[in-house]
Amino acid sequence: MTRGDEQAPASARLRVRLPAEVTRLVGRGEALAQVESQLAESRLVTIVGPPGIGKSRLALHIAHRVGERGFLCACGEARDEAGLSTALARGLGVPLGAQPGDALGRRLAALGPARVVLDDLEQAVATAAPRIERWLDAAPELRLLVTSRERLRARAERVVELGPLLRDEGLALFVDRVRAIRSDYA
Repeated sequence: MTRGDEQAPASARLRVRLPAEVTRLVGRGEALAQVESQLAESRLVTIVGPPGIGKSRLALHIAHRVGERGFLCACGEARDEAGLSTALARGLGVPLGAQPGDALGRRLAALGPARVVLDDLEQAVATAAPRIERWLDAAPELRLLVTSRERLRARAERVVELGPLLRDEGLALFVDRVRAIRSDYA
């Protein structure tokens, strides 16, 4: 870290770009409203559903809605608290120190009113809740949005169950994706 970095606001040093939304969100208006409503009421919301249902896509869209205050952390490789800390550090673009959990709590607090998506957390669900609760305690303005096949069972967690698209929405999604690769598709 350079001397100039030390003087920059903590939130500026932490900025990592979100992946682009390369496709439009189709048919998730009700789920989007439900997640946004839950995030207004609770600081920890978990979107649960089977694989491939659209949890990650919805969470990315929500992270983009808050612009510079949205972060995405890929947690698919995390199996325990240490793996979760590593995934969060990567998502925030910060190095891990000797006590990563505590240091990350301070980094999260420095973000202010941010939304951090912990995506694909199911492999670490059994051990994630205590660490996540400590991070929320350390960062009072933080909102965490988790995607997983199952709930965390953390205190104050709100759960939004994501189901399949309605028939017309599924058809619209199919047509949208085909047109993305074949402009002549009617």
